[in-house]
Amino acid sequence: MGHSTYPRDLGEEGVPIPADCEGCLGEEETTSHVLFTCPWARQVWGLVATRRQSFISTEAFLSQVRDSARRFDMADRGVVWAHVAYHIWLDRNARIFEGRGFYPRLVVTRAYAHAAELVSAAVDSSSGDDRDTWGAFSSPHRYAMIPLVSWAPPPPGSLKVNFDGSVAEGGSRCGVGFVIRDHDSRLIVAGGRRTFDGSVYVTELHATWEGLLYMLEYTWVPDGFF
Repeated sequence: MGHSTYPRDLGEEGVPIPADCEGCLGEEETTSHVLFTCPWARQVWGLVATRRQSFISTEAFLSQVRDSARRFDMADRGVVWAHVAYHIWLDRNARIFEGRGFYPRLVVTRAYAHAAELVSAAVDSSSGDDRDTWGAFSSPHRYAMIPLVSWAPPPPGSLKVNFDGSVAEGGSRCGVGFVIRDHDSRLIVAGGRRTFDGSVYVTELHATWEGLLYMLEYTWVPDGFF
């Protein structure tokens, strides 16, 4: 989000960068203006339920995000605030460089959805277990009811498992994870573990098996599933 860096570098490449906000005549387009004081940005922040007060600068914003990270009861708020600011910036870029943008409510919805995914997938390092799982009543689930972007729910009475694997560069470290939700998008359980398989293919299969194994061991499997 470095306003002082991007215009100079892009300008050297021949890309014109307007100095003023396209929606505010005569107003310099600083990072603080784009994210917090522009009327459009204020509309977005006005839809954020966890916002305590108006942010007026990047310094004040970062200070409050850092403060929230130090408090257990407010850590998730900082995650939401960071994602809202990020999606405001993405929408600004889409409007300027691609000629398209989203309504403020959709920007907030997308930010909440990505914040929910991050909170749900956060690893509880204090467990000391090789395999970490979080249920809907024992984990970071405050945003479990937020509809995820492009996620299709299963039929009523069914559960849906989403899974994925990741391989670090060189294949020395791998990880797998899964999320199980019901037809109302409610989080049933999320889990993950570190693995030491060096193949992307094997890691993806491992992620699939982790999700199915949890369903077989701890949750409901419909008749005729296999």
